[in-house]
Parts: sequence; structure tokens; C-alpha cells
Amino acid sequence: MSEPQPLPRPHLDMLDTVPLFMRELPSVNASDAPESDANTLAALQSLIYDEPPEEIASNFKDQGNDYFKGRRFQGQEGGLRRVPIEDKDRPLYNALLLNRAAANLELENYGQVLKDVHIVLEYDPKSSKALFRAARALIKLRRYEEAVDACDRCLMFDPNNKDVEKTKEIAAKGLEEELRRTYQRQQAAEREKSIKVALETALKYHGITVLRTPNDNVEPESLPQLDPPLPSDPTTAELVCRVALVYPQYAQTDLIIRFSTYDTLGAHLDTILPDPSSSDGQLEYPPWDIKKEYTSRGVNVYVQTKQGRVLKLGRNKTLGDICANVRTTGKAKGLEDGLVVGQGVIAFVVVPRASEAEDRYLKSVREGNASK
Repeated sequence: MSEPQPLPRPHLDMLDTVPLFMRELPSVNASDAPESDANTLAALQSLIYDEPPEEIASNFKDQGNDYFKGRRFQGQEGGLRRVPIEDKDRPLYNALLLNRAAANLELENYGQVLKDVHIVLEYDPKSSKALFRAARALIKLRRYEEAVDACDRCLMFDPNNKDVEKTKEIAAKGLEEELRRTYQRQQAAEREKSIKVALETALKYHGITVLRTPNDNVEPESLPQLDPPLPSDPTTAELVCRVALVYPQYAQTDLIIRFSTYDTLGAHLDTILPDPSSSDGQLEYPPWDIKKEYTSRGVNVYVQTKQGRVLKLGRNKTLGDICANVRTTGKAKGLEDGLVVGQGVIAFVVVPRASEAEDRYLKSVREGNASK
């Protein structure tokens, strides 16, 4: 009679699915299994709970440790939900909470970690594991000051805990960096505030009003700026504006990007329009000047003030002088007057001196004022 032979591996694997021979519970969820298998699985799992709470908790602790060693964090994370709240075995219950906290650290569920260790610390304020895991979670949440505090509390009664010492170093470095960034933000905010106050002081001194509307698309750099932005005295510092030279005769404009309160009008006209005094007779007129009337010394320049007055400007006057003249002449008439920045620029109107274009412009100004 022949001796019995070992069963083939497929047959042995099949026995693992038979309840009597199962060496461990299936790892799949009951909802993923066929109905008959799901019923069997549910019955087997219920066997675990036919024991006293202390034994149930101990089973889950051992099961959780096995999960953690095998880096099966999802399985460990869910186990504690089945432990009865009435369990009076506090040390074992705390161990389960700490196991779940360790798993949730790996799963990046830092809020749940803090909840679990909080419960542990209420009953055991000197739990090194609870404080250590709390510190790690707090670091991930960038709550560095609290993480340092957790480490300090632990090191008071566990001074040789190297893991906690290393964690404190990480937290302290993060806290230092956070404080540095906070300080830089505060300094930047204070500087911006000071720059704004200085600019407002300069604008008020020069009598310049900046008009802003909700729908304008003016970039901040297009608006008046102080140079330097934080001078010792904003009233004497260089205020830089953008000025548009408007030629109504031909509906043309030139933009002066940097017109300082120390710049004369003539200096800018000489760079934009042909200057007969510095030419060899070959003047380069703008392409739109078909009558060749516009030269830097053959034009008159006008500006309309905040109060609607139109004043003729002298070419040898600086922008600062022009601002002062507008304010002074306005006060003589009982007006608080000044220049206006609209759409990021101050508009100067340029017309040939003693020309039909100048007459038409002045007539339109008079008619406009009469209609008001």
C-alpha cells in the first residue's frame, strides 16, 4: 500500500478559504467579496468580539503592532473604532491610541494624531510617546512653537530621549525660520506704509491730486513716485510724475515717463521737438507735423488745473515751480487748486505760438468754461 502524498499547492491554498482551516482573516472588505463569502467573513470577524473587553483590546493592540511592523497603516488606523468606550483598562486603551496615532502620522492624518495623543495625555501627562508623536504632527502642521513646547515637556522627565531631542531641533529650526519670515513681512508692511505716507505728504505739498476710478487700468508704477521712496523730507524730495504732451491740432501725444519736480519744461521740450538753437539747419520735425510748426521754442504749453483753470506754462519753470504757481494763483482767487493726475499722467497741451491751432484751443476752453 503506497504512502499518502502531500497535497498540491493549489489544494492547500483552497483550504485557506475554508473557515475551519483559515490561518488568518481575509484582508479584503466584506463588501468586496461574493455574498456567501461575505457572510462567512462577517461570522468569523464576530468571533473576535465574543471575549471580554480587555481581551478584545489586547487583540487589537497585537494586531495593530503587526500592521505597523508590516507598514500596513490603513489596517491599523481603523481598528480602534471597534473598542468599547467602556473599557476600563486605561493603559491598554492608551497603547491603542498611540498605535493609531503612529499609523495616522504615516497616513498624514495629523489632526487625528493630535486628538488621540490629547486623550492619552489627559490620563498620562508623562507619556513620552504621546508628546513625541504630538510634536511630529505639530511640525507637519507648521505649529512649531507648540512642537517645541511638547518636546520640552517630554525632556523634563525623559531628558535622554534622543528622538525627542532631534525632533526639538527640527521644530526649533522651523520656528526660527517662521519668526524670520514674520519679521520680514512686518518690516515690508511697515516700509510700504511709510512710503505711502511720504508720497501722500509730497503730493499734498505740491498740490497734486491723483484721480483713481474703479475701472482704470493704471499700473502703480505709472503713478507719481518719490525718489528715493523714503526721503528724510518728502516736501523737498524729488517727486517724479508722468506727463503727456497733447497736440490737439493733430490728435497726437508724446509721453514723458520721468518728469521730476526739478526738471524744467524746456529741457523736455528740447528732447522731443526740434530745437532751432542747437541745429545746423536740418530740423527733424515729427512725421505728423505737416506744416512744420512745432519746435521746442516755438510752442506754448497749457495745463488745466483741478478747479478748471487753464494756465500757460513757462519753458524755464520746473514742475515744482509750476505746482507752486498753480497753488499760489489759486489761493489769490480763493481756490484750493493744483495739478491733476488722470489715468496716470498730467496732461500738458502743446500748440504753435500765435497760431490758428492756439486760437481754436483757447476758444474751446472759454466755451467750455461758459457752459459750466
